[in-house]
Amino acid sequence: IPFMRLVRPRERTAMTMVFTTWRETSSLLTQALVFLTLLVAPFWVFYLLLAALQLATAWGTSYLPRRL
Repeated sequence: IPFMRLVRPRERTAMTMVFTTWRETSSLLTQALVFLTLLVAPFWVFYLLLAALQLATAWGTSYLPRRL
């Protein structure tokens, strides 16, 4: 897991709660994104939104340090 590689061994116990909270929040945000998109647009717009988010993520990862 990349998360465990980024955290020092003595910090892993404390940071596990942060990681768990992030994981649960991202799960809820995904469902909220689907709901809100389908509320105002047809289903195919959701796929366009996912494609845009993936491109933005790929672009954003180019700014991460190489050591990660």
